[in-house]
Amino acid sequence: MRNFINYSLLASSLLLAAQAHADDHFRQHAAHVHGHVELNIAQDADELLVEFTAPGADVLGFEHAPENAQQEEKLAQALKILHHADNILTLPAAADCQPEHQDVRHTLTGHNEHEHEHEHEQHSDHGHDDHNHDDHEEQNHSGGHGQFTVEYHFECRQISKLDTIEIQWFSRFPATEEIEVTLLTDSAMLTTELNASEHTLHW
Repeated sequence: MRNFINYSLLASSLLLAAQAHADDHFRQHAAHVHGHVELNIAQDADELLVEFTAPGADVLGFEHAPENAQQEEKLAQALKILHHADNILTLPAAADCQPEHQDVRHTLTGHNEHEHEHEHEQHSDHGHDDHNHDDHEEQNHSGGHGQFTVEYHFECRQISKLDTIEIQWFSRFPATEEIEVTLLTDSAMLTTELNASEHTLHW
């Protein structure tokens, strides 16, 4: 099994390759637009890599550190949803794709929240208590736009049968109006847009 560092290197190289094939229309979009999510999908042999980048406002309705119990609960619920790939993606059963690794990050808190797990192994997050809370407070009010970055990695035993993906993002986070998709596989290279009415990729 690859370790997390190798996963990250593989994901970075493939997703950068996918992004490089995005057309001029997509590159003209602002990097941070409410209602607008970016989705990069790349295949390497039997590995499928999926990455979402979304404004905090799309996921939570706000993009700053939670300021009350209600906002804390919204963040907790969003993380619970995002931590399970099948809440967001439906892959063809014939492709026999199993989630191997996931990485959920957001920048809404003072520190850069980073949670990941390998298969069924849970990694507890310790050591944040040692951080300087004054620095956290300064970052919380720095005026930056918080966002989520979510990666899902799958191992597909029948990768040749993977030719469609249904995206459940819109039903989970209805504030999103469109998803810009860049996809790069052995059999296809495409850029397209999805919305709540048309949320299934075909290639």
